[in-house]
Amino acid sequence: MSFDGRTGHKTYGSPLPEHLNLKKIEIYAGRSSQATLLNREEFTYEVIYLSPALLEKIDLQKITRMQTHQTELFAHEQSNG
Repeated sequence: MSFDGRTGHKTYGSPLPEHLNLKKIEIYAGRSSQATLLNREEFTYEVIYLSPALLEKIDLQKITRMQTHQTELFAHEQSNG
């Protein structure tokens, strides 16, 4: 995982180097709490990077098509328990 993502028009962190051959996926994390406190309506997207070894074990198309929100991702993991 990394610490990059974005809220509104602001981007946080730097992308990991391409030579690592990681798959970058943006996950909608919901409304920004900080922006809400500042009376703004902005949404947060977190980034997760998947390794080539993990990509060999999962159906990435199925996951990215079905899991568009962070809470749905966790629900998927719990149902497969």
